[in-house]
Amino acid sequence: ELDLIDRANHIFNAAVEAVHAKGKPGMLGRDLMHIGISAMWDAGGDLDSTFSINFGEVPAQNPILASICLNKPIKEGEIATMTAHSHYQHYAGHSDQEIAFGDPNPRHAAMFESVKKVRAAVLSVVRAGATQRDLVDAYRAACGDSGFQTSDHSQIHQYGLDVPEFPGVAYRIDDPGDGKGLGGAGNFTLTTGMVYSISPTVVDEATGDLMLGGTSLAVTDNG
Repeated sequence: ELDLIDRANHIFNAAVEAVHAKGKPGMLGRDLMHIGISAMWDAGGDLDSTFSINFGEVPAQNPILASICLNKPIKEGEIATMTAHSHYQHYAGHSDQEIAFGDPNPRHAAMFESVKKVRAAVLSVVRAGATQRDLVDAYRAACGDSGFQTSDHSQIHQYGLDVPEFPGVAYRIDDPGDGKGLGGAGNFTLTTGMVYSISPTVVDEATGDLMLGGTSLAVTDNG
């Protein structure tokens, strides 16, 4: 199963690489959609794989914005946010990626550096025996250190055959915190073999800019 999920994630990688190589200012959003989903199919993705992309001067991510972007031309300096539910033999891959069309402005570059640091802080906590609360607390603390705000959009959840996918009740435990930010499954203990999408989001409260960066991983005893 882990091999199939890994293959599904590489199918999303094919879309990212294709958009990076072929996307340019002046194209319409639907052109990018065509490039991305075609690359996923060419890489062996199931036909029900989905690929979403939105872009603008203020980086963001939501399905409504992605629909609006279909007939919008890309401008120099805009940031695109891509996400996918890529599927291979019915197993899912899931992550997010940002692309700048041209050189990003200094604010966006600084935000993405913070995304990488926040993501590293969360990943350092992932191992069998940790809890979902441990991961969310690491995210909140790292955002506080970065100077940017957290977001309810931030993704720290499991997946496998579906996106997201949650553990059974046998894994659920009491939450010592307020329950906020844990996701639909509440608090639970991580176990070897669980598959996660970890895509921390940072927000510039003054400008509304939202930046994120995804990672897919399998939990092990040591990390």
